[in-house]
Amino acid sequence: MGVLRLARAFTGKERIIKFEGCYHGHADPFLVKAGSGVATLGLPDSPGVPKGATYETLTAPFNDISVVENLFETNKGEIAGIILEPVVGNSGFIAPKPEFLNAIRKITKENGALLIFDEVMTGFRLFYGGAQEYFGITPDLSTLGKVIGGGLPVGAYGGRKERLWKWWHQQDQCKVDAGKKAGHTMCGGYIRGMFGFFFTEGPVYNFEDAKKSDTAKFARFYRGMLEEGVYFAPSQFEAGFTSLVHTPEDIQKTIAAAEKVLQQI
Repeated sequence: MGVLRLARAFTGKERIIKFEGCYHGHADPFLVKAGSGVATLGLPDSPGVPKGATYETLTAPFNDISVVENLFETNKGEIAGIILEPVVGNSGFIAPKPEFLNAIRKITKENGALLIFDEVMTGFRLFYGGAQEYFGITPDLSTLGKVIGGGLPVGAYGGRKERLWKWWHQQDQCKVDAGKKAGHTMCGGYIRGMFGFFFTEGPVYNFEDAKKSDTAKFARFYRGMLEEGVYFAPSQFEAGFTSLVHTPEDIQKTIAAAEKVLQQI
């Protein structure tokens, strides 16, 4: 919520663009087409959130720059910024198209809007400098989560000095291959320490694509992996992560378990 106030304070504008299936916390303005738990449990789109709280929130499909361009055209001079997961982790793992992030950076600069990278998932995972270092794109503002506190419940946001000053003064591919060999329709990918897969032919470029996945089959896969001693996030719409404590033996054990389970389901 704080990063929204900062963007609005700096630009003097009120509207924010977010992408369908991206989750940025439980503040009311973010709970529009937020993915993850809502998608997994089949809940209504953020019940209890008043319409007035989301009036200034505009949404677009991830990886679709033409919709973003149209939003800027129809809301001239009103958009404070764009917030996004540079690699989506709350609709499953969805990587940006090669040109997408650069196009978002360009359109925000051209329209006097701020680019906000939500690096709660990607920070220190894709690179020590996060997705912004990995992709070579510098956002105006960034958010980080409990990864900066060693798992403790802490969050932070920051950016370049000129962006913050006014605010201070005002206030996996192996599992996919195994699944295909076992006759399952699957797609997926990875970027360094972040990965994911879907039980659908793909490609998956946004939340609507992700929702085509066979969630019942994922549930069987998830339970089968548990029985093999491997714990994945219990949702088709969550990304997976590897870290420095995972050994090559851990990876091989996971792949072997996945091959076994995929042959069974």
